Amino acid sequence: MKFEKKTVYRAGSIFIVSVVISIAVFLSDRGAGLERNQNGQVVLLREEHGKGNKTEELEAKIGNDCEKIQIDLSEQEYSETEIADVFRDAEQKLEQMILGENTSLDEVRSDLNLFSSIPDTGISMEWDSDRHQVIDSQGTIFQDDLTEDGTLVKLTAKLKYKEQSEKYEFYVRIFPARESKKEKIMRELKEAVQKEEEDTRTEKYLILPDEINGTKITWSHEKNSGTVGILIAGGGAAVMVFVSENQKKKERKEKVKR
Repeated sequence: MKFEKKTVYRAGSIFIVSVVISIAVFLSDRGAGLERNQNGQVVLLREEHGKGNKTEELEAKIGNDCEKIQIDLSEQEYSETEIADVFRDAEQKLEQMILGENTSLDEVRSDLNLFSSIPDTGISMEWDSDRHQVIDSQGTIFQDDLTEDGTLVKLTAKLKYKEQSEKYEFYVRIFPARESKKEKIMRELKEAVQKEEEDTRTEKYLILPDEINGTKITWSHEKNSGTVGILIAGGGAAVMVFVSENQKKKERKEKVKR
């Protein structure tokens, strides 16, 4: 099979260009990501504090031979002076970072965000409360026995980095969760019914309150949803019968006309 010189020329040019590009890419890949210091030495950059370790896959040319080598590189660590500054900076921010939906630690009404680590620092956190029945080490608040006078709790934050650690203590005042008007009435209603039930256990009947703090209460049995369902089903069946009979009448009229 013969090819025109023009076609051979074009194909050859394309092949040569692809070879040149491949060589350039190959050489570029071999040098990609390799940094050098001011003395011209090849260096590997560590991840910043808290970013984690990384693994580099490289080739080392030894004389005329090339060998693949895997290098595990740990993240950059703090010096003793640096970690002291990092701890101090974290302590200054902790009280704001844990607020969650609260606006102040002097009035805590919802769970605190007692996180397990500080992002981008490598610092882990451990928490403790001196009143676990009020708030636990995850920041969960237990509403039992809380009053509107507030309950003072001491929280201890333990900051840890490698083998170094530091404790930071502060106080929070915890109040009952805010209730809507409806939630408040329902809570007080349940409490009133429970108290009346306990006080009249020797009586034949229990008297239900007819008002709570000026709000009138009307009592009735819970609606039976089953009854409603039966009515709906019966109505549907009636409609189907009506439609069916109407269709039969039309069919009979059509037969008479024929």
